[in-house]
Amino acid sequence: MNNKFALASLLVLGLSACGSDSSSTDDGTTTPPSPPDLSPEMAEIWKHIDSPYHEFKETKLEGIVFGHIGYQQDHIMEYINKGAQLAHKTGDMSADLNGDGWINRWDAAKKTESALKVDSSSNAELKVDPGISTQTLASSIHQVLATNPDGLGAGTARPDIFVDGHLSAFDYLRYLVATRSDLRFEGEVTRPEESAFNTHEFKISWDKNGDGLFNEDDNTQYETNFNSDDWHYSYVPSFEHLVGTKSHNYVVGYTMYRRMDEHRLQDEMQARFYSTGPVLKTRRELTWQWEQDWLAKNDGKVVLKTLMRSSSDHPASIGLPDSNDPVDPAVYGRNLEIRAFNLRSDVYQPGVITGLDFYLSLMIDHELDMKLAYWPSTASNVKADSFIIQRIFDYKSAGFSGASTRYIVSETVDFSDNPNCMLMGLNGMPSTLAPWGGTEVPWLHAGGSIDECRRLFNSRQGNGGLNVNHDMSNAVINFGMDRMFLNYSTLNTPDLITDENYLGYMGYKHIYRSDYGGYDINTSCGNEPCTPVTLIEFDIATEEKPIGNAPILNETHFGWKLPDCALCHNEDKNPQGHGGQSWPVNAGAGFKEIQPYYCATCHGSNGAPQRHGYDTYCTQCHNPNNTDPDKYGINPKNHGEVSHLFLLEPEDNRVNQHTGTNFGTDDRGEVDYTQHIPHVTEKAPTNLSGEIELYPAFWVPHNNGYTLSKSFPDPYSCTTCHQAPE
Repeated sequence: MNNKFALASLLVLGLSACGSDSSSTDDGTTTPPSPPDLSPEMAEIWKHIDSPYHEFKETKLEGIVFGHIGYQQDHIMEYINKGAQLAHKTGDMSADLNGDGWINRWDAAKKTESALKVDSSSNAELKVDPGISTQTLASSIHQVLATNPDGLGAGTARPDIFVDGHLSAFDYLRYLVATRSDLRFEGEVTRPEESAFNTHEFKISWDKNGDGLFNEDDNTQYETNFNSDDWHYSYVPSFEHLVGTKSHNYVVGYTMYRRMDEHRLQDEMQARFYSTGPVLKTRRELTWQWEQDWLAKNDGKVVLKTLMRSSSDHPASIGLPDSNDPVDPAVYGRNLEIRAFNLRSDVYQPGVITGLDFYLSLMIDHELDMKLAYWPSTASNVKADSFIIQRIFDYKSAGFSGASTRYIVSETVDFSDNPNCMLMGLNGMPSTLAPWGGTEVPWLHAGGSIDECRRLFNSRQGNGGLNVNHDMSNAVINFGMDRMFLNYSTLNTPDLITDENYLGYMGYKHIYRSDYGGYDINTSCGNEPCTPVTLIEFDIATEEKPIGNAPILNETHFGWKLPDCALCHNEDKNPQGHGGQSWPVNAGAGFKEIQPYYCATCHGSNGAPQRHGYDTYCTQCHNPNNTDPDKYGINPKNHGEVSHLFLLEPEDNRVNQHTGTNFGTDDRGEVDYTQHIPHVTEKAPTNLSGEIELYPAFWVPHNNGYTLSKSFPDPYSCTTCHQAPE
């Protein structure tokens, strides 16, 4: 995984948004774009999107995709999960080998066989065998598939879903089979129109032992690699690099129940193909059958069965002002029809329904008070190319917190931090105790072990199957949905909220963020304690509201629309500011530096254009990595140091020292939202084998998840000068 993402902070899908609010000119200034001539339907769509209009022209899969072949047993997560469960039940913190009060990957790196009271043979090596790993140019995939190597289609095998130039995860598997001598399809591949589940079904063989033969010698304890019909995929989307680092969770990937040939292949996506075993195969097919039946029940219409908030008692759950459901007050609506808006006609065929269409239908047809934003890329230079939620009711995304959704496609639920093995039989079918009925003996009663259940269902920390934190706007959902949850998610630390004062620590090069990264006022700035500074969003002066006799700058100013006042007003150049005497420094807030946005409090915005509706963490999108305003936002030219990157040394990278945390759960899966308990898991920078591997030096923006610029701190400098629309 690319190490340039090490500084990106933990985000929940739907928490952040970006879009170009202006276009660059030759002199580095910005001018608002001209509104395009839109059809009435397109104009209605963009009324609900809090980003400037973005024209999706003819596109094509480009860049690099990453492939992995083979099952991965995650001994590291086994150790962490067992240690956390033991600590929850008995208070035994023996798995905390480094004594820091947390059970995480840092302990797994120190693990000894006697650390836990478990079968040590299953944990002899705390690492992950990455299997076969490869990376492929998208152009090579297009070139090979254009020859129709397997008779499934020249280009994509699902031309009913994807337009020419776009492919699915299944198409990537086709490419690997066509180009590798150790993979082959066995017999004929069943096409979607012949499948009971409307997807490609196949048998595959993998010469895992490399002896040149395809036979049962290639099977292992957990894999059927010869003539197997249970191969499927897990994946990591490009923007998941945001969630923090080289976390090995994102090498293993999310265990998927989605149809492989409906899943859009995107630049930098990772796909792992492996034998999943009969249990996960059964769970997938239960999901697919529910979808087929639900579509038929609704006479071919795509319908959302239930729209609800995440939890009626969650302190951060979204209140539903119009929810008067007599059965459940957390339900906002039932049986809501969804239609195709075809906004991404550059990727999907007309009539294909994605998660984006669910959002648009809820807003336009069902009058849900919600806003979206288009997210092209990030400060980490990740090309997300997706829509996310900007606001639900009065709950607005801001920085590292905000509105989001999760969804469950069908009634088949099993993934969690503590999977309930009493709800399924050994073959994956529902047990007699399952709420939807069934005839199978529950897993444990049928001789299955709790370790086997956990191996399948909780090694991904609850992310898998129908419980996947991924880009909903790009998910094909042609059959309908069981439940969609409206959430408001927060980190355990304060946000950079511009209508509140924010305390930071002044260092030699940057402002250290007090809310993220583990900085300490007494130790993080060298031999002396850090100097506290207060960040404030200021009101700018105007002609109507001048400050004393200070002139309000206009077009006659020789530095009109140049944001960095210190380019001309400094100690080395004339004219010096204020006659070379009283420099405009916000000393009362702890600063010694000239800050152009502080100058605006007396002299106005100097022609800064209006911003769009997103309030905080502006440089998540507007940063020096972004050089193409049509695709990736605006590089803030002439904004001093924030117009450039700086070299982050390994010893200064907080990801190499401190990692993000998650809320803990007890053995019943109940979440404590009020405090962190001392046995939650943490992420850490790792290699493909799951072993801790620290980041080297690399270039990052001055405003990031751990530090802020001294002269243009995000978001306070941005929102002071770039005023919100009236």
